[in-house]
Amino acid sequence: MTGSYIFSVSFGTGCYRHIRIGKRKSLRTFHKAITGAFGIPDGLMYAFFMNNCAWDNTAGYYGSSMPDSMNPTADEVRLCDFHLSKE
Repeated sequence: MTGSYIFSVSFGTGCYRHIRIGKRKSLRTFHKAITGAFGIPDGLMYAFFMNNCAWDNTAGYYGSSMPDSMNPTADEVRLCDFHLSKE
């Protein structure tokens, strides 16, 4: 699978960035792209909740510095592992 996604990421009202990232990149790489786009220092704890429910461990993918979860870490999963769709 090749190609890329373009995400529109917001950091408050009126502050957003469009981020293009390869489909085979990890969630950690996506995290680094987001923090870099907004000038946020690296080293912060982070998580992605792929069902849009914060702190739901059944769909949470945490950075390697976060506590254990039942899912792989953000280093271990790629964007193409999810069934992402437009909107």
